[in-house]
Amino acid sequence: MGFFKAVASTTGVIATLAAAFFVYQIVTSEPNLEKHINPPVASMTLEQKASHMISYLDDDGKETALCTGTAIGPHAILTAAHCNDGAHGDINTQIKIDYSDHHYKIIAVNNDDRDHEIYLLSGPAFKNIVTPIETAPVAGDTVHFYGFGEGVYPSSIRIGRVYVKEDPSDVDADVQFFIYDLPAYHGDSGSAVYNNKNEIVGLISYSLDWYGDSKEGSYALNFDAKDLEIAEHFDPTKKELWLSPLTLSPLPSSSVSGSVSTATP
Repeated sequence: MGFFKAVASTTGVIATLAAAFFVYQIVTSEPNLEKHINPPVASMTLEQKASHMISYLDDDGKETALCTGTAIGPHAILTAAHCNDGAHGDINTQIKIDYSDHHYKIIAVNNDDRDHEIYLLSGPAFKNIVTPIETAPVAGDTVHFYGFGEGVYPSSIRIGRVYVKEDPSDVDADVQFFIYDLPAYHGDSGSAVYNNKNEIVGLISYSLDWYGDSKEGSYALNFDAKDLEIAEHFDPTKKELWLSPLTLSPLPSSSVSGSVSTATP
């Protein structure tokens, strides 16, 4: 947790994902399109505009997986770690954003060990950006997310609540695990979950079937402050500078220090 790994070996990333063996892709079911009607473009919020459909591509350029991500910097996107598992590749993976024909390249990855990843990307810059404010959800609060479940485009808003039922597990409490009463579908994984202050309180990770009642599981974000600063300012044309520990000092000081590993040229 708390480091960017650039285009070197992929072993560390795969090992991190393998450790989270209990994280699964959102279960597939037919979305109720009449229930999840997209608002007119004129009424879209910044958070919805910053939400993007991520299509993972294999070596032949074919789409292998679909998830949702949130732009948190001109060249950085936040999504679920399990979206980019060993079946789809990791660093150097090519992805498509929305319906653009441009293939973005993942050139560095940060994982917070809670099924959350930040990708630093090459390619055109995002214009609508959300600045993450890491905070935990509160039981009973209303929450919402914008997802591309089943590939429905543009993203639709889903509204629910933080589940009130108490979880007896102190292990879950330590990793700030929460349950949401939200409708989610295949492709919604990685969607940022917002509270009523539009603060990100987690990402959609996987579904739980509680006696026939489907709930969504999520963790609060756990990135180092320095990593979020790098994501906010990263410039792919100067990636050697951004991914070098020697260049972290010009960034605003943080109470939580980050560490960076770089690729061997």
